[in-house]
Amino acid sequence: MVIVTTQPLTAAFLETLGSVADVIALGIERKRAESELKAAKGFLNSVVENLPVGVFAKDASSLKFVLWNKAGEAIAGVTSQEAIGKNDYDIYPKEQADVFTAQDRQILTSYKSQSGVKKQLKNRSKPSIKVCEFCTPAKCRFSMLKAMPSTF
Repeated sequence: MVIVTTQPLTAAFLETLGSVADVIALGIERKRAESELKAAKGFLNSVVENLPVGVFAKDASSLKFVLWNKAGEAIAGVTSQEAIGKNDYDIYPKEQADVFTAQDRQILTSYKSQSGVKKQLKNRSKPSIKVCEFCTPAKCRFSMLKAMPSTF
């Protein structure tokens, strides 16, 4: 920045100018960080979306799905558009949703991961499919991450 003046610059003016420069620098740094965060989110979303296993994430309080990848669509027979913002009761029969919700609450209250959880899914496209599930509570706005790496 260049300042051209015929008057002497006062200490107060220079101090104010320094503060303005600091605010501008912070704004530039914030924009750079936002751009990097957006790129990182895009990359991670691409990775998760293209994993060969079903990946689901639920909100801690509502147990509504906030993430549902392509492999999860194939396994469950439900698209991400149909699942995101909904809970198990909106997707599965009540008896099945009761079991899934109880398991989810147990994971959240115990704060312990579970692997090898075997479930029988009933969905629209397949009368019944058996899956093996890994569940872990996550310390972020997504309360629980689920992966279904295999069917048996």
